Amino acid sequence: MKKLVAMLVLAAGLSAFATPVNITVVGATQVSSIWYGIPVTDQVPPGDNEVMPGNTPANAWDMEAVLLDGNNLSLVGSYDWANGVPSENVSTGDLFVAVNGSSTYNYALRFNFTSSTYDVYHLSSTSTYVVPGTPGYFDLTSCPFEVNASTAKDIGSYGFQYQTGLSDNAALGYTSWTAGPVYDGFGPTTHNEITVDLANFLTLTTGEEIATHITMSCGNDELNGHGRVPEPGSLSMILVGLMSIVGLAISRKRK
Repeated sequence: MKKLVAMLVLAAGLSAFATPVNITVVGATQVSSIWYGIPVTDQVPPGDNEVMPGNTPANAWDMEAVLLDGNNLSLVGSYDWANGVPSENVSTGDLFVAVNGSSTYNYALRFNFTSSTYDVYHLSSTSTYVVPGTPGYFDLTSCPFEVNASTAKDIGSYGFQYQTGLSDNAALGYTSWTAGPVYDGFGPTTHNEITVDLANFLTLTTGEEIATHITMSCGNDELNGHGRVPEPGSLSMILVGLMSIVGLAISRKRK
């Protein structure tokens, strides 16, 4: 019996350390207007160690990974989500979320890093958006920066977790930029992570499709995610079930 208890504790521990799924979209973002002379038809590969064409390839601008662990969605970047790039007056935009295979975004999350809260805006066909930067120069219309709050419905405010100083984690899809010596040291070589519990405002089921998008006010980088909601700790839950069956068999045999 003591062995069974020990195995159950181990399985529960494995559940607590379940690995998130990386749902970062790579190579599927189309530039919808001429961006530093890049033709409209070109595809831009967002994700780890990538920025939009023509921009400085450096850690300070790098939005890196979208991770999904059950209902918990995380955004990782060596880019400083909370402070942006103050010297360039750059800030973080809204997190846009689409569910159930929707071809348009259903929600926009606006972060307040001072209070560690975010407002959720429910979007509709009449919602309008702010495009990064100055139209005609830093204009990437496929990349909304934020929703015009007056054109969407605020459905609640919730808390989020913010972590800084994270080390490289190639397994989860984020590493520090080492593109070349001229850019080394430009910005942090550690990572920052926002984590929100989507269950605060959504009822998601295992296997449900979800898509996300976020950018910065200048549009120098963007981060997109697309995937299906995983079952958190599914392997460890199976282990718990198997251990329980084994335990019952042992108990009956001893009787």
